[in-house]
Amino acid sequence: EGDYDCFIKYNHPMIIQGYGSKERMKDLLGQMMKGYREYQGEIKKIEFVGIHQIESNGINIQAVIDQDVTLDKDGNKVADHQKVLAVSEDNGNTWYYINLTGTDKEKISRFYPELNKKLNF
Repeated sequence: EGDYDCFIKYNHPMIIQGYGSKERMKDLLGQMMKGYREYQGEIKKIEFVGIHQIESNGINIQAVIDQDVTLDKDGNKVADHQKVLAVSEDNGNTWYYINLTGTDKEKISRFYPELNKKLNF
């Protein structure tokens, strides 16, 4: 629905920093989504469908979660299965999400050094 402010608040602050600011991330998301709709389809639904693994270290909780993204491409529904890293740094009161598509532990650890080494993805 284009509510990029809502989407951004669920991204880990280190990801937002990587874009420079929330406003810069919002601008880039808008541009990216316009191109995405033209070539890939329109995102209709994102749904968490399973939890693979949960690890905690004090108040830091991390989980590898499956999500299904439903796209509408030229009137056809297409499902894309993805993995995300869910992170809470305050004992589960707030959560941030990092998409794991096309990445590995080494890449994630570069911008999120607190990545729990026990996680498998």
